[in-house]
Amino acid sequence: DRTGGNPFYVRELARHVADQPRTSFGEVPDGIRDLVRARVEGVSTACAEALAAAAVLGEAFDVATLSAASGSADDALLSLLEEAEAAGLVDEVDAGQYRFAHALTRDAVHAGLGPSRRARLHRAAAEALAARHGLEPGPQLAEIALHRCGAAAGGDGVDDAVELAERAASWALDRGADGQAVRLLTTALAVLPDGDVERRRQLAKRRAVAFARLSHTLFDVPGP
Repeated sequence: DRTGGNPFYVRELARHVADQPRTSFGEVPDGIRDLVRARVEGVSTACAEALAAAAVLGEAFDVATLSAASGSADDALLSLLEEAEAAGLVDEVDAGQYRFAHALTRDAVHAGLGPSRRARLHRAAAEALAARHGLEPGPQLAEIALHRCGAAAGGDGVDDAVELAERAASWALDRGADGQAVRLLTTALAVLPDGDVERRRQLAKRRAVAFARLSHTLFDVPGP
């Protein structure tokens, strides 16, 4: 699942976990990171910048959102994405819809971004999505909140990011999306300063409730 069945990725990830048993399958092995870096270095600077913005949006992305987040015109982006597709980095799955060739390809591009650049791109993505969907409770609120938290990792807008993540988590819990709520609250805790003890305690308590509900859904099997 993690490698999309790519034989090279399977081998590299297996070696990485075998060599470092305490590692996570979520990490990107050096061999894969080097391969993706070499491919990115082989495309134009404008293409590499578009890929960086796309990696912040996620494994799958659409041209309209990428255009708003990167400030590039749709026509120019389409040319850059064609270049990236020729380099084996992304695939066009439908008109205006793209995805990275593999989840690990996206993760390798994202991991190669410096903290300041990553925060700036997350901020741009949050602004683009908020302009498009608003900040009312709904399916898109979680994505916006996660981008806000990504931007807050740079030290700006922490309170607003955490508040939005809490709102999105509440909406998710009300609809049984317990895993999404756990992710939102975990991300919020990651950007909240250690000194904000009371708020951290509140967030941790809410996350524990969400995790308990998720565990119940996943592991409680009805009797015969």
